[in-house]
Amino acid sequence: MVTPKLAGFTPDHAVIDGQTVNYTSANLDYVVKYTAQQQPTEPTQPTEPTTPSQPTEPSTLTAPTSPSTPSEPSTSETPLPVNPTTPATPAEPAVPSPKPVVPEATNRPNNKLPQTGNQDTSAVAGLGLLAGMLSLFGLGKRKRQ
Repeated sequence: MVTPKLAGFTPDHAVIDGQTVNYTSANLDYVVKYTAQQQPTEPTQPTEPTTPSQPTEPSTLTAPTSPSTPSEPSTSETPLPVNPTTPATPAEPAVPSPKPVVPEATNRPNNKLPQTGNQDTSAVAGLGLLAGMLSLFGLGKRKRQ
C-alpha cells in the first residue's frame, strides 16, 4: 500500500507491504510519521556599494569667542524664603502609662487541654444495637404476610 503524499512533508514509510489476512487475523495498525521538509530560501542578490563622497573643506576658521559674563539678577525676580511658623506645643504632654492593662479572662490555668472523646459510649452503642434488632423484627413480620 502506498502512503499518501502531503505537500511539504516526508513520510517515514513510502510503501507498506501487503499482508494476507483471513477471518481469524487480528487487526493490523501501521503508524506513518511525517516530518516537515525544510524549504530552501532563495539567496538575495547583493547590491552594488555606493562610493562615499569626499568631505567638504571648512570655509574659514573662526576663533572661539569668550563667554560673556552673566548680569546680576534683580531682586524682584527671586522669591524670598518664607519663614515657617513654629508648631504649637500641646498644653499638657501625654504621659505613657507605666504598665499596659491586661484584662483577666479566666482564673483557670491554660496548661491543660480539653478532654474530648473520653466518655464511655457503651450506652449509645447498646441503644443502636437495640434499634437495629427492632427494625429487623418489624421487617420479618411483613415478609410472612
